[in-house]
Amino acid sequence: MLNSRYIHLHQALGLGAMWLNQRAQIRPTQGSLKAEGFNGVKTTPAHPSATQTPSHNTPQPTQPRHTNPNPATQGNALAKIRQRTPSHTPATPTPQPISTPQTTPLHSPTIRPAKLLILSVCPSVDDMAAGKLFSGADGEMLHKMLKTIALPPAQAHFSTWLKNSPDFNPRPDAQTITAAAPDIAREWQQTQAQAMLLLGDFFHRPEVQTELNNIAPASARYHIPHPMRLAGNPQLKRSAWETLQKLQAALK
Repeated sequence: MLNSRYIHLHQALGLGAMWLNQRAQIRPTQGSLKAEGFNGVKTTPAHPSATQTPSHNTPQPTQPRHTNPNPATQGNALAKIRQRTPSHTPATPTPQPISTPQTTPLHSPTIRPAKLLILSVCPSVDDMAAGKLFSGADGEMLHKMLKTIALPPAQAHFSTWLKNSPDFNPRPDAQTITAAAPDIAREWQQTQAQAMLLLGDFFHRPEVQTELNNIAPASARYHIPHPMRLAGNPQLKRSAWETLQKLQAALK
């Protein structure tokens, strides 16, 4: 009789059962189940999971866990985000000063002898930009009027009461008017003009009338609306034409 331990050892060494006697009987180990009379022993595999049928249940997706953030931590995080994020609120634009056209004082042309001295209150903005008196539509109207009385522009001296002024000032104060009067008197003498043609309402002012009375006799002064006003008011042209006819007669 062979002890069953030798069989197991023989199998562990990889040896076959060829050397055993065909008549040999294997004696179970003392205390084994077969020795006790249990012939139908069921062996349990070493790894039970290998014989179990795998489960085919579909795994359920894991639901995300929602945790309540700490309010203090969340507030600190938002504060950091606001600090890092630039503000896109448009800044209030600073109002810029309105630029005005640059003007330069307009000097009167060289004074020469002329039959007529033509005066306006001051150079216009267009005159300052062009550097020449009566350079715009008012100048065109004025030259047409001179043509109607057969007076060539070369026989007229064009000037203004205010000279070398950096700004357009059609309503100067009394002090400014008085200060400019000597220049007008000098022009009147140097041109040796026979008459004055005064343009605009400025020459109706009492202080201007006073200075004109000191410069030239009333018989030598002729007053009409400014050519620019005549262009927009046709009803004034009739009275202006009557005044120009008187001037034409005085210049003969």
